[in-house]
Amino acid sequence: LLTEPREGLVIVDTTTAEPSSTRMLGALAAEKGVGFVDAPLTRGPAQAEAGELNTMVGGGHAHVEKALPVIETYSVYQLRTGGLGTGHTLKLVNNTIIQAFCSAVAEGFSVAAGAGMDAKLVEEILSQGGMNSANLHTMGKALEQDYSGMEFYIDNARKDVRYYTRLAGDLGLVSVMGDAAHQALSVASRLGYGQSFVPELVNAVAELNRVEVRPNE
Repeated sequence: LLTEPREGLVIVDTTTAEPSSTRMLGALAAEKGVGFVDAPLTRGPAQAEAGELNTMVGGGHAHVEKALPVIETYSVYQLRTGGLGTGHTLKLVNNTIIQAFCSAVAEGFSVAAGAGMDAKLVEEILSQGGMNSANLHTMGKALEQDYSGMEFYIDNARKDVRYYTRLAGDLGLVSVMGDAAHQALSVASRLGYGQSFVPELVNAVAELNRVEVRPNE
């Protein structure tokens, strides 16, 4: 794209990447007279097929304005996040919060089961308060061996959280929850779940703790 760029070209990066690499690529593009926008995505494959993704858009105002008509063809929500790299920054924060939550729920299921309780009770009580969410019920369905609610591989999640912890470190910030989520995902990967979807964290943590988390019959 940068070897012989056409006039007025704006590159839209929809990957999940480290903000430092985004800014580096943006600088290289600028040397060639090319615009660069980081516009990572949220939601899943079904929403992608329907053109109903969410997008976080970072970059210079003129470049973002030029890219938006294209971005709007596959997303229903576009959040302008600021300068170049801020879209990827927010995506890493978003993904890490989700993975920390999923890891905590998976662990909670195992602790409840280890105490002789039905792990489904954890989902039931959380669903009655502020923690009620689609992600909670996605993890709850894993107790019934339904992992389709989050079609995102554990190794991909681990990569994203690693980017987040590295970003926090580069900023001189502490990332206790990010480090914990990365550790949980890394352990699951070492147990052989790297190419399994994130809800299978439930099985990985149960295996690690040698407990049975399936609902009582």
